[in-house]
Amino acid sequence: MPINDIINFNTWWETGTVNDTPDYKRPLFYELTKYLDERQIIVIYGLRRTGKTTIIYQLIDYLLKNNIKKYNILYFSFDYSNIELRDIIEDYEKYILKKPIKMENSKIYIFLDEIQKLPDWENKIKIYYDMYKNIKFIISGSASINVEKKSNESLAGRMYDFILKTLTFKEYLTLRNINYDINNIKIYASTLGDLFNDYLSKGGFPEIVYEEDAGKIKRYISSIVERISLIDIPEEFHIKNIELLKNILNIIRDQPGFILNYDSLSKDFQVSKETLINYFYYLEYSLIISLVLNFRGSFTSASRKMKKVYFYNSSFLYNYKNVLDYSYYGKLIENFVMQELGARYYFRDKSYEIDFILKNGIIIPVEVKYRNNVNTKNFVKVLKKLNLNYGVIISKDEFMDDIIDNIKIKILPVWYLPLIDVKTLK
Repeated sequence: MPINDIINFNTWWETGTVNDTPDYKRPLFYELTKYLDERQIIVIYGLRRTGKTTIIYQLIDYLLKNNIKKYNILYFSFDYSNIELRDIIEDYEKYILKKPIKMENSKIYIFLDEIQKLPDWENKIKIYYDMYKNIKFIISGSASINVEKKSNESLAGRMYDFILKTLTFKEYLTLRNINYDINNIKIYASTLGDLFNDYLSKGGFPEIVYEEDAGKIKRYISSIVERISLIDIPEEFHIKNIELLKNILNIIRDQPGFILNYDSLSKDFQVSKETLINYFYYLEYSLIISLVLNFRGSFTSASRKMKKVYFYNSSFLYNYKNVLDYSYYGKLIENFVMQELGARYYFRDKSYEIDFILKNGIIIPVEVKYRNNVNTKNFVKVLKKLNLNYGVIISKDEFMDDIIDNIKIKILPVWYLPLIDVKTLK
């Protein structure tokens, strides 16, 4: 690649500034600034279109404003070229620094975007990390299984990894300039409920926060799922059965939260059980789906069987059907609660089920009932069976605190859940 193309990535070499970075900064930005002086590599990974490149440019802007020399900052995106890292660094030394990096007395910051597209990237970066003590690598990648897994395997002890998720509902409200008083939240119930529905449809993806056209929103969300499942995964794992991936995704869309039975699906799809296990693995680690384990009395004994399957982001469901019927919307809300809580467990035996079980120093059972005037009778029965004296129900709009048979029940609206700290649920 000609040096001019590398120069085009690094406009601050000429201007001394970064153009058009958003004023709003994600919470992760402030967390990352704490590690810029550390020796370790910063690894940022997450879904496509969550704003990883934006946060990189904001970090570069931060460095420039803190008097880091403009020529000591190098950015490159492998989304646009398959050039080797060695060639990038050699051209940078020759044409920009005009000396070897090891001869530079101050730190060199090297930002590498979409790193998963560079073959054997983890070992190539490891070589430079070990050879040059004054290089600070900040790398990002969209394919979770490639970036997170490989960095942990080859760069253990040499890196800090961070996941950039989609916008939270709080962040969405901030960007929409919506003010509310958390201590008098019921006053804002109608407004926040409507905005929450809009937030669900957009999935917290920053680029479409202000988009109002439902068709454009649907196409945007669909393009993310299709890109990852039909291009990224096949390229990364060299799989050819694209139809099987499509069929798996359609089942999850039709039945979010279904219990995974590899034997049954193997017969339905006429493929081996091992193949199915691999495909679900690819989808989970590419941040398309989330698997939730069956809690069997303790977290260490959670069953590896009877896993529930959800989408990693609820917008993948919201934009599936043109019209959301009430029962399907209830499953969509259940998917969102799993996503919001980061839930990894649920409870089910022959007679009883609880949607999610959280571990927060203590066990917190969470049931999703997307309606008002919630009946707590069955929930209380299950809590008694598990010897628990507390539970949370996620409703449509209802607030309530009650004590039934010495069991404390808290009922909260789904739109209120993302506005509070989950740790305060008990």
